[in-house]
Amino acid sequence: MECSLWPLLLKLLWKNWKVLLLVFSVGVIVDALGQPVGGSLVFRKGGPDSVGDLSSYVVVVRDGKMELYHKKSGNCIQTETFGVEGVGQCIVADDENMSGEFVVVATPTEAISYRKVPSEQQIKDLLRIFFNEAITLVEEFACEGQLSKEVISLFHAQVGFLFLFDLHFEEAVDHFLKSKAMQPSEVFPFIM
Repeated sequence: MECSLWPLLLKLLWKNWKVLLLVFSVGVIVDALGQPVGGSLVFRKGGPDSVGDLSSYVVVVRDGKMELYHKKSGNCIQTETFGVEGVGQCIVADDENMSGEFVVVATPTEAISYRKVPSEQQIKDLLRIFFNEAITLVEEFACEGQLSKEVISLFHAQVGFLFLFDLHFEEAVDHFLKSKAMQPSEVFPFIM
């Protein structure tokens, strides 16, 4: 039987005065008293090469991929591939004493800068491609109070129309009902 030791890693999340404790392929955020806060972060394919702090997210890089985890829920919000598998060790650096709005990922061959995009822009971009990911993102932002009720209402109206145009009527009606801005007369012209 082979036993491989995993290093115990700590990452100071300076903006919140919390620490991310990494053991094996799991990360737990703890407060100053050592009490867990938020959800556990479960990493795919073992532990990360490096960890960064980006606003309300934890950035994890490993083997050509960057994953973005929400600190409170522990959910993996986004995955970005910036190199081929087997690219080698990658390092992420955050702007520790500044705004918490960008990180730089370094691979053996390049450095890539990522910045936080405003929530409304993220949602619009995701709506064009992925309905479910956009809905999850809006729910996360709504829980944090980052979006106004008007923006959430308009989002549900847009998703309703997208589902309607894709002939997913049940989902469209669900989102129209969640939208406070929608009036039934606005939907009638689209129904044959």
